[in-house]
Amino acid sequence: MRAAADAVALAVAELTQSSAARAFLDELAASIADAVLALSATFDPGHVFLSGEVCLAGGQRLAESVTAAVAPRSPVPIEVGIGSAGSDAVLAGALAVALDRARDDLFGPQWSAG
Repeated sequence: MRAAADAVALAVAELTQSSAARAFLDELAASIADAVLALSATFDPGHVFLSGEVCLAGGQRLAESVTAAVAPRSPVPIEVGIGSAGSDAVLAGALAVALDRARDDLFGPQWSAG
């Protein structure tokens, strides 16, 4: 995954000089926009935060590209930003859910954090 993040960081760095870098970033943004739109149809978020090595490497420029790709296809505005939880945000969330479920199984739902 590090190689993919490096490729995205390089594309962002070369945006002003390379049409290939712009095309690469636009294609990545379009793919991420598809996922954002699928999630928004189910969860109806006003904000979506991107995380993981690839998205963090793309930074605010990638978030802006995803927002631009989402806007014409979404009936409601969706703001896309970069999460501040770091590249392990998904892992941390999955761990929190697993711990909540284990706590529920052992002690009952009254002891859950959520």
